[in-house]
Amino acid sequence: MSREGRVLPWEPPSEGLAVGVLSGTSADGIDTALIRVAGGGDESEIELLESCTSPYPPDVSESLSRIFGTTAGGPGEIARLHAELGEAFGISIRRFLQDVGVPREKVVVVGSHGQTVYHEPPPGRGVTMQLGEPATIAALTKIPVVDDFRSMDMALGGQGAPLIPYFDWVMLTHEQLSRCAVNLGGIGNLTYLPAGAGVSSVMAFDTGPGNMVLDGVVRRMTEGRLKYDAGGEIALSGCVDADALQGLMKHPFLSRTPPRSAGRREFGEGFVSQLWEPGGSMPWSGLACRMDKADLVATLAAWTAACVVSAVAGVGRGGPKVDQVIVGGGGAHNGAVMRRLRKLLPGEVLTYREMEQPLMGEAREACAFAFYAWEFLGQRPVNIPEVTGADAQAVLGSYTLAPD
Repeated sequence: MSREGRVLPWEPPSEGLAVGVLSGTSADGIDTALIRVAGGGDESEIELLESCTSPYPPDVSESLSRIFGTTAGGPGEIARLHAELGEAFGISIRRFLQDVGVPREKVVVVGSHGQTVYHEPPPGRGVTMQLGEPATIAALTKIPVVDDFRSMDMALGGQGAPLIPYFDWVMLTHEQLSRCAVNLGGIGNLTYLPAGAGVSSVMAFDTGPGNMVLDGVVRRMTEGRLKYDAGGEIALSGCVDADALQGLMKHPFLSRTPPRSAGRREFGEGFVSQLWEPGGSMPWSGLACRMDKADLVATLAAWTAACVVSAVAGVGRGGPKVDQVIVGGGGAHNGAVMRRLRKLLPGEVLTYREMEQPLMGEAREACAFAFYAWEFLGQRPVNIPEVTGADAQAVLGSYTLAPD
């Protein structure tokens, strides 16, 4: 029985192994992580043991491209993709455990965030959809699965995002230093952790574009030969257009007050198309037609950094100064973005590698959902209402038993 008195079909574990699996907003592969956990809540001891990123099978990538584009074939195709992604996640976990030499019997639970294909937060009725059939994952791995982490927060009026701040609070809160944890995936997000913060003092929200716009532009300008700007080399070869950057900073998302979350609706292929189409009403309409392509990439990299700088300035205003900014995700490898962050941000700017936590920089979200599956087993809430806007804390996720 849990501490709330609910009757559970399991005895909440005191320590053990958990696996997290997901694909981020960029949909560029499957992230898998193995953690060891002892305890629970703010007394948890979490150790990242191994992590990996594996590519999607080509047919799944093609299906995702159609779903994200305008050629999706309706509910049948979405249902098939749900099953295909579950199979891809299950196979990825099975291979991962074989590679690291961990028998599946030693893993207590899998936390699967899945692949977000649609996310529309409040105002209005918030809706979200993550694909990756949990029954398929459980059948392939023979491990129980917790998935569907966002729906309950949204049912309580929240944004369903960001959810990682609770994990950041457990892992990164420092007694003397005020920290910002910044993740630059497809979308940028920030968690502000005042020194010695209790969970209700945590601030977090999406900063704006991370790598999504940059990746989309690089794919277009190279006709698909490049998927992204490796190391920020293209951006570093160009010059930032100050007027274009000022126009990009007028994007309406950036004027919203938290709680706020973003996705493909704001910064996906539709936005990239606006960059290519002259004559539109937005300040960024047709920039690709008026600018050298390297200058465009340099300006978009500067935009990603400027959104983070603005967000850090906002959380530090009127409160404790920001002593450290810790940057993770794919954007931490972009030299142009990091150069501007180090130049413009207050305090010390570090990557997880520089903190001697290199795996955490790439596997932060996979680790978090492994931990959240663990917390589900103990019936402990992991959303932060002050962050998501939900009416209450709640246990997040749905549970799928593994077959014998």
